[in-house]
Amino acid sequence: MALAKVNMKGYTMTVQEYYRRMQRVNLNELKVKAAEKNKRLLLDLNREQLSQGLRADGQKITPEYRSHSYALSKRVKNLKPGYGIPDLYLTGRFYATLTTETEGMELKVKTGVDYGEKLREKYPDIFGLTPKSLGQAQQRVTSDFIKLWQQKIRT
Repeated sequence: MALAKVNMKGYTMTVQEYYRRMQRVNLNELKVKAAEKNKRLLLDLNREQLSQGLRADGQKITPEYRSHSYALSKRVKNLKPGYGIPDLYLTGRFYATLTTETEGMELKVKTGVDYGEKLREKYPDIFGLTPKSLGQAQQRVTSDFIKLWQQKIRT
């Protein structure tokens, strides 16, 4: 009697061996690794949202600038967010110091500036991805997740 075989891109194993290998794969670990592998993309997408004056929920960053003259000067530097909408960019230090940190199953965005917590309090929901950005990130992260899963199954 012949054993049933599973073929994964030129790599053949028995169904029993395939099942045994699948059982030992930690999918949560692979999810985190795939996200960490793409942390630069995730941060770049978050920076782009900020430059457009968007929060993670896709809404405009509020509160708007109180000073008319400051809003005008900011608009000259960046038209994307629209008049009076904060982009949280002044010297570039805030954007440049954005990093990620893994906490359990979450990848959190952090900033290295001392005023970062004040910005987070004044402008809630600035870290994270809009549905549009999340869709872009999911394609890449899912692809990397599948590759990591395939590597685990083969070993």
